Amino acid sequence: MTIALALRCADGIVVATDGKVTRASTSFREVAGIAQRTNKTHVVAPRVLVSGAGELALIHAVVERLASLPEEERARGVDALAPHATAAIAQARAEANARYAAIYGPAGLQQAPRAYFILAQADPEPRIVYVSEDGDVEDQTHLGYAVTGSGDLIVHVRLQPWDVTTLATDHAAVLAYGLVKDTIDSGTFRVSDPVQVWTLPRGGAPDEWSPERVAKLAERYRRFRAGMQDLLRRS
Repeated sequence: MTIALALRCADGIVVATDGKVTRASTSFREVAGIAQRTNKTHVVAPRVLVSGAGELALIHAVVERLASLPEEERARGVDALAPHATAAIAQARAEANARYAAIYGPAGLQQAPRAYFILAQADPEPRIVYVSEDGDVEDQTHLGYAVTGSGDLIVHVRLQPWDVTTLATDHAAVLAYGLVKDTIDSGTFRVSDPVQVWTLPRGGAPDEWSPERVAKLAERYRRFRAGMQDLLRRS
């Protein structure tokens, strides 16, 4: 499972996800989940990030198609990439549906894999676009954020008090980290550490935060939560 979100900030974009994928393994009639670390955010154009939730094979198929487009097409940004993402999803899902139907019959279509995407850019103007499992494109720039995957409804609720568009990316990264980390720590949605964070500064290249920087982010979030708890106790 995956949780992925993007925040449109005053000076760029913040993208955060959990950092592991779980694969099913059958051995001696027992089924176990094998968790492997993986990067769920990808650079598909010089200043465009794509995060995916869902079936890893479908995500890779879409990312590879976007990354293989001619440079001049990718340079046009999210608006040019979204239709290609839709076409790639349709093709990948058709192939997956055919495989599952051949193995399991018509009922297998209900179990066929799905994937969801967030496309984000900071230049020439901030854009956040959500692409659904059916390839529907929703521009969510006006909301200031997009979220998909496990626990997305909880993130929607928790973001309501915030106007993230007024935050600098450095501060919004604390919020993004906390939303993903709390989803992981809830133990409800089968998402796992580590939290991965990227920033897209206006006029700059995508920046993947190192584990050391994320650790400092975790400490900042811990202090933020402690301060909020203290405020509530005194109110």
